[in-house]
Amino acid sequence: MPDQYDVNSPAVTVGVITLERRKEAFVKLLQFLDPALSAYPGQLELLICNNGEAATKPQIEDTLVKNLPTFKGAVRTINSPENNIAIGRNVVLDNAAFDLVAFLDDDEYPSDNWLNEMMKVHIECGSVVVAGPVLPVFEDNCPAWVKTTDLHNVRNRQNKGAISMTGTGNVLIDTRPIKELRFNRKFGQTGGSDTEFFLRLYDAGHTMHWASDALVYEDIPADRAQTAYMLKRFKIQGNNYRRIMQARGAIKSTPLFLVRAVFMCVASLPIAAVLWVLKKPTAGDWLKRSFSNYGKLFKPAEQLYD
Repeated sequence: MPDQYDVNSPAVTVGVITLERRKEAFVKLLQFLDPALSAYPGQLELLICNNGEAATKPQIEDTLVKNLPTFKGAVRTINSPENNIAIGRNVVLDNAAFDLVAFLDDDEYPSDNWLNEMMKVHIECGSVVVAGPVLPVFEDNCPAWVKTTDLHNVRNRQNKGAISMTGTGNVLIDTRPIKELRFNRKFGQTGGSDTEFFLRLYDAGHTMHWASDALVYEDIPADRAQTAYMLKRFKIQGNNYRRIMQARGAIKSTPLFLVRAVFMCVASLPIAAVLWVLKKPTAGDWLKRSFSNYGKLFKPAEQLYD
């Protein structure tokens, strides 16, 4: 970013929640984030929430100094009171210097024009929330069906199109209309706090739009691209969906909800198997559908975040 920022470009706080033990991924994020922030003409703040031990804050700050050579904006690190991803997101919202807050996950990395594209859609659509695609980058030896799965639900979305929910991996929020609305800590270990949060925003009538060109990438390590992990992920996501719908009062008949989940779980699996044999790119999506519906029936013992 130039020393004199453009006063006509809205000021933005970019928030990231991280842990010192995720340093390798965090360093990569910063190396890509540095030119992305430098490309944005407006005033910026980078706000890091340390979601781990308070004693590791100096190490995170040292990593920031070493990996942001051109960024001229303010950089702050704040400790979270608890290792809980929802609480970490709230720490960012509560402490952001500016009304516009952009979130990135610490295992992602943005394209150079990422923030400019987010802001373009925000201004043109007058959106309270703008979300962009998170594109997975797999290692060569991961199962073929995993590579074809729409992990982050980016398919069939149009640039500037209205959406009803998203995640926090690539999102811009105008905090002025949402006031004190915050992420639900009950989903902080299982995942799902972002979906639940944005559904509440949608229910309240806040506008959300899609920015197709605001590209962010996520490396999927080999241990998270294996069949066992992916099926666990789908089951947990399905269970989170049931919890969210129950909390919203959206399940009018629990027996009918469960019957439909059983049907979708059983019916989707053979379709996935046939498509897998035929090497069709939609095989992963049907497997995702089957096991997410399984997750609606039984509470998984695992959690996504630790």
